[in-house]
Amino acid sequence: MSKPTTYVFVYGSLLNPRELRCVGIDPEKCVPANLRGYVIAFNKRSEKRCAAANLEKQEGGEVMDVVCEVSEDVLRRLEERERNYSKEIVEVTTIENRRVKAVAFICRDPEHILSDNEIKQCLSNVLSNIYYKVL
Repeated sequence: MSKPTTYVFVYGSLLNPRELRCVGIDPEKCVPANLRGYVIAFNKRSEKRCAAANLEKQEGGEVMDVVCEVSEDVLRRLEERERNYSKEIVEVTTIENRRVKAVAFICRDPEHILSDNEIKQCLSNVLSNIYYKVL
C-alpha cells in the first residue's frame, strides 16, 4: 500500500528556493496554487526579523503562492522550522486547475501575534518616513 501524498502550501520566506532546499524541498517540483478565503499578514512575531508572514482568513481574500509535495521527513523538518505555527488543512487550486488538500502553517496563538502598535513600530523601522506617514 502506498503512503498518502502530503502537500504543503508554501508562502512567505519559504518562497526563497534556498529556504526550500534547506528543508529538503526541490523548488522545481512546486507548482503555483491559489488559496481562497485568506490573505497574507505580516503579523507573526519573528525570532529573526521584525515580523513574519502569516495567513489570516478573510472573505474574498486570495493568496497566490505555491504548493509542494513533501515526504514525512520533510514535513517533520517543516514542523520544526515553523514551530510557532499550527498545521491546518486548506484546499488550494493549482495552476492546472486541480484542487488539492494541503497543509498550511498558520499562527493563531495570541502570544505569537503582533499587536497593531507592534506592527506600526516594526514598519517605522523599515519604511522611509514619507512612506510610513502615508500608512
